[in-house]
Amino acid sequence: MIRNKRFYFSMIVLLSLLLSACGQKATVTVRNGNSEDGNTSNQQSKDAPKELKKLTISVPAKSLAFLPLYMGVEKGMYAEEGIDLSVSVLKASAAVAAAISGEVPYTGSLGSTFRSTITGGSGLKVVMVTLDKLGFSLFAAKDIGSIQDLKGKAVMVTNTTGSDNYVLKKMLEKEGLDPNTFLNAVSSSTTANSYQGLLGGASQGAVLSPPYSQMAEQEGFPRLKNAIDVIQRGNAGISVTTEYLQQNGEEVEKMIRATLKSMKYIKENEQEVISFISEFFEIDPELAKGAYADTVVLFSDDGTLAEEVFMEEINEILKETNSTSKIKVSDAVDFRIVKSLAQ
Repeated sequence: MIRNKRFYFSMIVLLSLLLSACGQKATVTVRNGNSEDGNTSNQQSKDAPKELKKLTISVPAKSLAFLPLYMGVEKGMYAEEGIDLSVSVLKASAAVAAAISGEVPYTGSLGSTFRSTITGGSGLKVVMVTLDKLGFSLFAAKDIGSIQDLKGKAVMVTNTTGSDNYVLKKMLEKEGLDPNTFLNAVSSSTTANSYQGLLGGASQGAVLSPPYSQMAEQEGFPRLKNAIDVIQRGNAGISVTTEYLQQNGEEVEKMIRATLKSMKYIKENEQEVISFISEFFEIDPELAKGAYADTVVLFSDDGTLAEEVFMEEINEILKETNSTSKIKVSDAVDFRIVKSLAQ
């Protein structure tokens, strides 16, 4: 059934990529800690390859959920593996389409990517999990004191099929509320837009992640609930199509190895990473310190996530879509490379 639906995805590739060209795509420039093009041999360490292969990974927002990517580029860890990596912001639908077409073969988005395979047979597979817990928090306007006060209000999420909206639904269910009717979830495209919507009064709530969580708190917006207290789900990682994995296994291994190195470096170099966060996200050092603490606690220990967590999500998606498909975790996840590197 999964393979039979691949045709549908191929038909939306062109449309999604055209949309991304009309303002949905933005490249986050972090080039090996050197000059802007970051691609000449004299910019590399002595141990790095002289010629780097240009690769791009998409992310749904410029967020600390993807700190291992940003830091890995900054410290030259991808360059050490022969990769000149760019991190590009793409909407979830465009990211899936770009991965399928091969234009942007890697995506760091986990929730939407995983769902695309379960519901539509996109052929994407999660090959690594960087954050195995969700870092989202629900914030509200200053005159709102509880989740119950959000009845009928607009709450911003990046995408109604994204992880942040999923978290919002779980938070409402935890309070005994119907997530489909209690409030109005509004797509903002990016976490930055969700924050600005809350700040400017366009919404009465927003699901945010670091560093926007710290920024919202600094502005006096109340934090109503944290995702980590409600549910465990993967938050970020690396995904590629099955075909790309089969044809470029060595390259995928290099991407995973560099990302694991970056995660280790982040944990072991707190002050340097806090300074990087402060500069990269243009926030003051105290906010960066809190953002660092809130992010590192979400890191996967070994780049994987328990199979039962994935299976629970699969069952929820199938129930939600009234599907009778028989889906296995292995249809959407392949941890063979990351497990071999962790040994």
